[in-house]
Amino acid sequence: MMTVAEQMKRIPSAVRPTVQAARRTVKALAPKAKEIAYQSGPPRSKSALWKIVRYATRNEPIVGSGKDMRFIRLRTPADAARPEVRRLVRKAFALEND
Repeated sequence: MMTVAEQMKRIPSAVRPTVQAARRTVKALAPKAKEIAYQSGPPRSKSALWKIVRYATRNEPIVGSGKDMRFIRLRTPADAARPEVRRLVRKAFALEND
């Protein structure tokens, strides 16, 4: 089973800082959340997303699964610190912890 650390090594160096910034944001807002590495490989096309990590609390995925999951596209490390991104992350974890 691949770990988050192993997934991080596979990410292209150009986007690694953005992924690291996103992880820092989640860890700061939800320090008890469990990181779970996706067991997928690199995207097969430019339009596909690279699935690296997801989060859970009390062994439940945050905000649901499958078609209920949502994502935020981050293009730079600074995007992870935007107030609207932080607000969405806080809201996602608050919903799960209700």
